Amino acid sequence: MKALLIFALFSSIAYSKNCKYTYSGDTQEIKFTGYKFTNKTGVSGTFKSFKIMAPSKANSLEDLFANASFWIDEMTLDAGKKARNVNIRNGLLKNIEGLAIRGHVESVNKSKKSLVAHINWGGKEHLVDMSYSYANGKATAKGVIDLLKMGFKKGFDGLGKLCKAHHKGKDGKVKTWSEVAIEASLGVTEKCN
Repeated sequence: MKALLIFALFSSIAYSKNCKYTYSGDTQEIKFTGYKFTNKTGVSGTFKSFKIMAPSKANSLEDLFANASFWIDEMTLDAGKKARNVNIRNGLLKNIEGLAIRGHVESVNKSKKSLVAHINWGGKEHLVDMSYSYANGKATAKGVIDLLKMGFKKGFDGLGKLCKAHHKGKDGKVKTWSEVAIEASLGVTEKCN
């Protein structure tokens, strides 16, 4: 009986969920959230013109992300209001060289569920730490960039100048945050056995 219990225990430990992932490229989204006011109120938006390239079939979520690349037309952002879009384009983006953000996944850490994205933006190379997950048919990667740390002070200052009236909080202080949260998601089918 004891031998049977030990065998059952080792059998359950040895068994691991084997999943395959299929990505059609049909469903994808890139979101961003900038922040204003001293209480760090989020202002979110998306890009209308972008492309995420990833394998159509992968043996693991890690393989899917490890072979992913992306391209974003930064001028196609939509932050929910026409005036806001104009301020971001004229204040920030026109002060950054180049009209596209390109990149790929540099590395993936399965145990930490994290990845490093290599981004080429404004003629500069950037490495961005991100976490990743899978839920409800979506593979998602999330991270935070800092416009000042990326060397975009001119653009950040331009944005702050144009948005000054809109970034004055109830406390009477004007605050534009340099951090921007980013989230990329892909519609992915998971099949496990």
